[in-house]
Amino acid sequence: MIKKIGRGSYSEVYLVRKKNTMDLFAMKVIEFEDMNEEKMDTFRKEQKIYKSIMGEFNVKLYFSFRE
Repeated sequence: MIKKIGRGSYSEVYLVRKKNTMDLFAMKVIEFEDMNEEKMDTFRKEQKIYKSIMGEFNVKLYFSFRE
């Protein structure tokens, strides 16, 4: 992680660098423990939208994982 670049109601966003390519990405870190079912449903919808959109000025979801 390089630095924190944003914060939402249930997540924080960090500027990160992928080690093997040195590419920069925004990484959204979500606190699932604090989420109720409604927020979890909103998160799933958001993730589905990010996976499906394309275009030069749109946010693209490249990776997702859970620890």
